[in-house]
Amino acid sequence: MSKFVAVTYDLHEPYPDNSHRKVNNGLKKLGLKKKLKKSDLPANIFARKLDTGQSPSEVRDRIRKKVDKIFKRLGLNRTLFIFIGEGWAWENSPRE
Repeated sequence: MSKFVAVTYDLHEPYPDNSHRKVNNGLKKLGLKKKLKKSDLPANIFARKLDTGQSPSEVRDRIRKKVDKIFKRLGLNRTLFIFIGEGWAWENSPRE
């Protein structure tokens, strides 16, 4: 069954100027995107659809381990929120 995966983060100071770019590149390498169906997502939110037979908690744990490796490699402290949904619906409503 398909899952909706969303990851958002905040960096704790102090951090080097290019830290967000490096984290964002790492998240993109995991297949997480800044656009869904041609719509931009808000800052620091990355998402993707994932087809897997794993439970939501198994997917969450797998994603968290991979994301934690990115922050550990970069030596950054963060607050992290990971959402995994089944039977999901979403809407992105850009400001006009």
